[in-house]
Amino acid sequence: MFLTIDLFLAMGFAWMISGMVLLFLNRKNNQDALLPGIILILMFGLTLADNFLKPHMLTPFLIRFVYIFSRNSYFLIGPFLWLYSRSLLAPGGTEKRFFTLHLVPFILWSLFLFINPQDLMPIMNPGPVKPPSGPVSAGIIPTDFLRDLTSIISRVIYSVIVLISIIRHGKSVPDFYSRLTIRNTLSWLFYLVLLYVFLFLTNTILLLIPFIPSDIRMSISTIVRILPSILFIFFFSLLAQNQSIPEDRLMNKKTDSQDRGKYTKSGMTTDESGKIYGALNEHIKKTKLYLNPDLTLDDLAVELNESRHRLSEVINRESAENFYSYINSFRLQEFLDSIDEDRFPHYTILAIALECGFKSTSAFYSLFKKSMGRTPKEYMRQRDLTAV
Repeated sequence: MFLTIDLFLAMGFAWMISGMVLLFLNRKNNQDALLPGIILILMFGLTLADNFLKPHMLTPFLIRFVYIFSRNSYFLIGPFLWLYSRSLLAPGGTEKRFFTLHLVPFILWSLFLFINPQDLMPIMNPGPVKPPSGPVSAGIIPTDFLRDLTSIISRVIYSVIVLISIIRHGKSVPDFYSRLTIRNTLSWLFYLVLLYVFLFLTNTILLLIPFIPSDIRMSISTIVRILPSILFIFFFSLLAQNQSIPEDRLMNKKTDSQDRGKYTKSGMTTDESGKIYGALNEHIKKTKLYLNPDLTLDDLAVELNESRHRLSEVINRESAENFYSYINSFRLQEFLDSIDEDRFPHYTILAIALECGFKSTSAFYSLFKKSMGRTPKEYMRQRDLTAV
């Protein structure tokens, strides 16, 4: 069992080092989130070190200055996960100045163990480690139980904050992008954090199951405890590559989605809005910008020499749609025109859709069925029957 655990830990350390190097060397990464991302991988690596280090084999110096740090590294995961997400969603935010406040639990617990290293003695025992039977020890809650509990609460709270922020951000993305991806929606980070929370809470629940023998429970728990960190390091190292700053930068900033109710208070008149909308439609039809699958609201604003806020207001006012739906309606019409005019006689349905600016099959089929009331194949079949 322990050989298996050591193998998992060795893999985790290897992925940690390679992940940090990859992030550092990839210059295409968002520079605001580069350092928080590297440190975040390092923090997960320290939690692996907590399971790898053998306290009874360490010198008093290493116990006091190294092992204490790794034991409390769990308190750093939440703050640096939060900082990484903030670096993507609110680059340059003033809250970074107060980031030290988020490190207070880590600092306090480190000081406590530095002053009271004897609290690590139960962990330093080379014999079999028994799980705590509960927070009862002569009527006093054991400090190791209290530390583990507070670290779990810390990770859950920060994870929930990050998840809520990504959900809020995802709702604003259709206002700025004509294509939804795991990058601009940050869905990769959402599901990765969700997976991590689920796995480490599973470990916590596992420790509380009374009918499993303690030795088997602790062996399984050790694997389950290190698995979340290993998986997070591996997938984060891969998925964080080339992550740019989402253009809407939702957090702590008002977006067009949030300001829709205030559009009536803007200085734009109905005539002015209609004029801009007419020019917008004419420009899009003439240039066929929608054929670019990566078209964004910012791109369109530059083309028309308008601010993206005003342009978003016009689209929402005049079409009652967000940017994503507005642009994809042109792509759908382009697809229908291509079918009617038989522009691509030897192309498949999907190939024609790609020629019309769609880059996601799911987005194309979903929009087509919603707009036409049938699937593309059903539409083509009925069209052929009508022609006959």
